[in-house]
Amino acid sequence: MPDAAALRVVDDENDFYGRRYYGELLTDVYQYPSLEDRARADLLERCMFWLDALLRIKLPPARVLELGCAHGGFVAMMRWAGFVSRPATPRPRPHGPGFHRTAIHVRRIGMTVN
Repeated sequence: MPDAAALRVVDDENDFYGRRYYGELLTDVYQYPSLEDRARADLLERCMFWLDALLRIKLPPARVLELGCAHGGFVAMMRWAGFVSRPATPRPRPHGPGFHRTAIHVRRIGMTVN
């Protein structure tokens, strides 16, 4: 686990999970799909899996807080299913297509790493 200083987000361009991470490191260094590609795939794969799991535990209109909501697709899917869902992220500004295309307002949270 990185130390707390490495996880502190001050510079949104370069710090932990900043624009550089999603724009360059994710695709060029780690060879993962871009956040946009992941958002499209997640709606059919991961989001459906987690929605099914959530529905086994709670039914709408239960309240759900998703911490570290990435592109926001799962939050949007929970809302479409009738949940009262809220996204939260340690990022100063969230990145990705989900926030803009689904009108998700993300609350920035402060986190302490021990």
